[in-house]
Amino acid sequence: MRKEELESILGHGKPGFDLGPIEDYLHAVASERQLPDVAIIHCIARIEESAPALRQS
Repeated sequence: MRKEELESILGHGKPGFDLGPIEDYLHAVASERQLPDVAIIHCIARIEESAPALRQS
């Protein structure tokens, strides 16, 4: 799922709802001592965006 699709679903179609860049969530997954649940959920939900970076890890 792409960011825009997820924002539309979670934001109920309201303009201005922004989940932020996937890089923020990828950084959290890579650097936090304990796995950050929310960041992992974002990476899974936005797999099309996160997969290339996760494959390089």
